Amino acid sequence: MEGAKVCITGRRPEKLKAVLKGLPVGSGMACAGDVTAPRDVDRMVSTVIDWGGHLDILINNAGITTKGAVASLDPAIWRETIEVNLTGAFLTMRASIPQMIRGGGGAVINIASVAGLWCPPEMAAYSASKAGLIMLSQQAALDYAQFSI
Repeated sequence: MEGAKVCITGRRPEKLKAVLKGLPVGSGMACAGDVTAPRDVDRMVSTVIDWGGHLDILINNAGITTKGAVASLDPAIWRETIEVNLTGAFLTMRASIPQMIRGGGGAVINIASVAGLWCPPEMAAYSASKAGLIMLSQQAALDYAQFSI
């Protein structure tokens, strides 16, 4: 993190404050929000731009682990898992990539899982969300390599 300015995000401000205490003074800020809410995502990205002037790196690390086989999985758990693990990454990429293009390039790091490549027992939503995230990452790499992203 040598010289980097870091904006951390998450749904719980108290947790963000605790993490900030571990960063060098002046190098970090927190912006509470939900990656599944487009308005929150847009606000988080604009906060980063207002604070740091540009956005170089996006790390999508928000995620939840859920269990359940297809026939017994509650549809609400399916939707929540897909929303957090896949749609959240899509929304943050959608808001961040144009900023990176304006800045001359950047990097998107999506934290997937080996569960996106093989199926652990009774993890239908989690595995599907992580497999989708892997494909979303590959698609973005293909579409935005010409912009050094």
